Amino acid sequence: MKVNKLIRAFAGTYSLINQTETINGLPSNNTNVMWGTGAIGLITYTADGYMAATLATNDPSLLPKNVTSPPQAGQTDEDWALVGRHTLSYAGHWSINETFPSDKHSGQILHGPLTVANIPTWIGNIQRRDYTVIYNRGKIDYLKFVIAGRNGLRIEILWKKVA
Repeated sequence: MKVNKLIRAFAGTYSLINQTETINGLPSNNTNVMWGTGAIGLITYTADGYMAATLATNDPSLLPKNVTSPPQAGQTDEDWALVGRHTLSYAGHWSINETFPSDKHSGQILHGPLTVANIPTWIGNIQRRDYTVIYNRGKIDYLKFVIAGRNGLRIEILWKKVA
């Protein structure tokens, strides 16, 4: 599949279904550290090469009840730090990595260079995601990312196309 056609097929919004992590093939506790009992999220790709991703915990024990925007008197830095520790947001350009073996079912997507991120070291950088696409009636239905990290870390993230 040509890159431009694949980019048009990817365009849309996806809802987070599941994220799992393993280290050397064994279940990891890292997901629980970041997301607690679960996460919610959306990722959007435009056909003209922009993307945005937002993920957050949906674990009530990690969601301070008194945090509002804009911040109000009486809200502690600790509560705001808890919110920041359990969210991930970033946006910028995206593209298909044309130097990575790919077809209409799998390849590598590049998020970046990122123009905004709640993790400062991500700004200006590129996040690589190996992907697998699951089609339904000729259209993308699910998107699975695989991220290989250091020390045997493997993260799999499943997204469902919702728009």
